[in-house]
Amino acid sequence: MTTNSSQVWKLNPNTGRVISGSHRYIGREFPGVPNRIDAAVIRDDRTILFFKGRSTMYVFDRSSRRVVRTVDKGNELMGSTCIVSS
Repeated sequence: MTTNSSQVWKLNPNTGRVISGSHRYIGREFPGVPNRIDAAVIRDDRTILFFKGRSTMYVFDRSSRRVVRTVDKGNELMGSTCIVSS
């Protein structure tokens, strides 16, 4: 998934290219997530992390289709270590 302004696009996992016609508005596709986010990461089958600025992260639950947690840590998010487990 890639973002730009208030829209999001799906990427083809094999080519890394944007899938034509896949654009959607962030607010419609992910209720509770603000427009104009800076990055998004699919954490697992159920969770997407959305980042706005250097300090705010929105945890979106795909099964309930809502933001389940907002983390506002000042500048701490970008200076912290991220541990990814499978």
